[in-house]
Parts: sequence; C-alpha cells; structure tokens
Amino acid sequence: MPHTPLSEYYYNHSVTGFLSRVTISLLGGNKRERPKKILLGFLVLLCFVIVSGGISIFQMKQMGNKAEEIQDNWLPSVAILGEMNGQATNMPRLLNRLGLESDTTIMNEVEQEALRTLERIDQLLVDYEKLITEESTLEHQYFEDYKKSWEAYKNDVPAILSIAKESNTSLLSLQIP
Repeated sequence: MPHTPLSEYYYNHSVTGFLSRVTISLLGGNKRERPKKILLGFLVLLCFVIVSGGISIFQMKQMGNKAEEIQDNWLPSVAILGEMNGQATNMPRLLNRLGLESDTTIMNEVEQEALRTLERIDQLLVDYEKLITEESTLEHQYFEDYKKSWEAYKNDVPAILSIAKESNTSLLSLQIP
C-alpha cells in the first residue's frame, strides 16, 4: 500500500472516486475534447435506440402478419368445426326423437330437420376443405378419414329413419287396444 494520506486513500478506493476517474478518463483532460466525446457518446446512444426501435418494429410487423394468418385461416376453421360438431351432435337426438314421436306431422318435421342437418354438414365439409392449407398434410389426412366416416354414417341415416318410423308405428299399435 502506497504512502498517502488517509482521506486520499478512501477517495481513490470509493465508488465516487472510481466514477470521477472514469468520467475524467473518458472525457479526457483536455477541455476541447470533452464536447466531441460527449457528442460521440450521444450518437452511439442514438444509434442504439434507432437499431433497437427498428428491431422492435420488425418484430411487431411479424406478429401482425401472424395475427392476420390466424384471423384469416384458423378462426374460420375453428368456427366451421364448432358448427359441424354441433350439427353432428344434433343428429342422434333427432333420430331418437323420431323414434319416440307418435304424431306423424311432428315425425315428418323431425325427419325434414334431420335431412337439413345432413345437408348443412355436407356444406360445412366443403367449406372446411377449402380452408385446409397445402402444408398441413396431417390435417388433410384427418379430414379425409373424417369425411369417409361421415359418408358411411350418412349412408346409414335413411335406413335409421325408416326403422325409427316403423318402430314408432309398432309401438303406437301396441299401445292402442
């Protein structure tokens, strides 16, 4: 440890002393060089702010593009799938109601509603298929599997409708003496 007065030692080894030494060394001892160094520091800081702002704007633009993609491609698909799910869930209820109904007028109305539901689901399938992107091969495969299953179910519906009508008539005849 060099031989210095105690107050000078504490000043040289304190935070304040360190900051003042750094400031003096950065600004230089020459008073004419100080404004140039301050201006240079300001310009470096300004460049940093401009670059970080540019990066932020670029990232926000990418987020906007992804939001548009979601709005244009994903949300319509989700809405169609939701409606398709509701319509498909409605079919067994209609077929059960048809089998339990005794009034022929109501039976005809329920049958017509079931047929309209089948048509609506077919239209939803066509609309959904248009929204499947080429990149999504797995989604396309799932859609084709679902479409085959739906066609098999739809082909069975006329037989189910006739059985529901017949069973209803036989139940009605058993109830009347």
